[in-house]
Amino acid sequence: MDAVQSQTYVPRLPLSSYAKCMWWRRGAIPLRRRELSMLTGSVDLVIDLLADRIKVYESPAASVGIVCTGSIVHGAQSRVFVFDDLRHAHIAAAHGYFDQAHSHTIPAI
Repeated sequence: MDAVQSQTYVPRLPLSSYAKCMWWRRGAIPLRRRELSMLTGSVDLVIDLLADRIKVYESPAASVGIVCTGSIVHGAQSRVFVFDDLRHAHIAAAHGYFDQAHSHTIPAI
């Protein structure tokens, strides 16, 4: 993978009620080490389509992280969320805001 390919999609209704933005990226970003997910009150779903592993850290200075397989869901937090080295990436993601207007109750079975 040489050049970075990236595409962003803003969905229409009814999906836009839940996902504000969806994106896909594939390629190499040579100097990239970690990515910060800032405090926005949003929910993100990130899927690694290449390596089936995403490493996350509690803070930018942390040296020990947690390896997640397949995908991660990241919700609103009081601190930044740090993704591992995704220099050679094939990632798909959805970004949305969920509040009272969008909340749904799923009945227990």
